[in-house]
Amino acid sequence: MYAVVQTGGKQYRVSEGETLEVERLGDPGDSVSLRPVLLVDGKRILSKPSELASVSIDAIIQDEHRGKKIHGFKYKNKSNQRRRWGHRQTLATIEITAIKAPKSTSAKAADKTTDKPTKTSPAKTSTAKTSPAKTSTAKTSTKTSTAKPKASTAKTTTKASAAKSTSSKTTKASATKPTSSKSAKDSEKDSV
Repeated sequence: MYAVVQTGGKQYRVSEGETLEVERLGDPGDSVSLRPVLLVDGKRILSKPSELASVSIDAIIQDEHRGKKIHGFKYKNKSNQRRRWGHRQTLATIEITAIKAPKSTSAKAADKTTDKPTKTSPAKTSTAKTSPAKTSTAKTSTKTSTAKPKASTAKTTTKASAAKSTSSKTTKASATKPTSSKSAKDSEKDSV
C-alpha cells in the first residue's frame, strides 16, 4: 500500500516506514498528519475527496536542518546594475508511521444496495409532448405550400414580360427591314 501526500506545495509518494525530506512542518519529535491526494491499496484506488476523507497518514518529525544554498543573480547590461542573493530553505526529515485506510468500500456498497428496496416509477405518457410538435409541422407545411404558388406566379409573369419584349423587338426589326428581295430604292418608290 502506498499514498501520495501533499505538503509544502509539493506532492510525495510515501509508504509506511519511509523517511523523506519536506519543507519545515514543526519542531523535532512532533507528530504530524499529512493530507492525502491518492491512496493505492492493491486493486483499490481512492482518489475522490469524499473517499479520502476517512484516510489518515501519520508521520513523526525526526530532524530539522537547512537545505543547499541557492544562488540568484540579476544583471542588466550597459547600466551597471547587478544584484546577487542567496536562499537556504529550512527542511524537516519525517518518517511515515502509519497509513490508515478504511475497509473495503465494495462490501459496504453491497450492503447498502440489498437493504434499500428499489422504487419503480410509472411510465410517463408522451402524447402531450408529441401533439404540439405535430401541429407545428402542419403549420410549417401550410406556409410552404402557400409560398410556392406566389413564387411560381412571379416566375410566369417575368417569363410573359420577357416574351412580350422579344416579340416587340422582332416586329420593329421586320418593319425596318424589307421582306422582299427588292432594293431599298424600289421600296421607297412603292411607299411614295
